[in-house]
Amino acid sequence: MDDAAIHLPSLLLQVFLCGHQWFLHGFVLLSLSFFVYKNVVLGNLPTDGLAGNVTLLSFYAILENTRLYQNSKGNKTKQRAPLAFAVALAGFSLICHIYFLQLQPHVYVLLTKLWHNSILLRSTIILQVGGRAILEQHRYCPRRHRSVVGHSDAVVGIPEAQVARTNS
Repeated sequence: MDDAAIHLPSLLLQVFLCGHQWFLHGFVLLSLSFFVYKNVVLGNLPTDGLAGNVTLLSFYAILENTRLYQNSKGNKTKQRAPLAFAVALAGFSLICHIYFLQLQPHVYVLLTKLWHNSILLRSTIILQVGGRAILEQHRYCPRRHRSVVGHSDAVVGIPEAQVARTNS
C-alpha cells in the first residue's frame, strides 16, 4: 500500500462532519423557534425557564461547533490530541442531548391535550351546526301525514286550498 494513501484524511468522516454541521444549525434554529413559540403562544414556560433553555441551547451550539472543528482538524492532520479532545467534548454533548430529549415528553403531553381539545371543539361545532340544519329543515319542509277523519294527505300548517294547488 502506498504511504500517501495512509496519510490521507478520511473523506467519509469529513462528509459526516459537514452533514452534522448542517443538522446542528437546523436543530438550533428549530429548537430556538420552538422555545419561543411555547413561551409566547402557548405560555407554558416561565420566563426563567425560557432563558435557561436558550442559554443551554447556545452552550450546546458552541460545544458542538468546537467538537466538530476538533474532529475535522484531527481527521485532516491525523493528530490524536484534537480527536481525543473531541471525544471528551462528546460526553458534555450527550448530557445536552439527554436534557433536550427529556423535554420531548412534555411536548407530547401538551400536543395530546391540544389534540383532544380540538376534537371536542370540532364535535361540539358539528353537533350545533347539524342540529341547527335539522331544525331549519323541519321548519321549512312540513311533514305530510294522514288525517284520521278523511284519510287524505294533509300538510301541517298549510291550508287545504294551497295543498290542492301544489299537488295539481
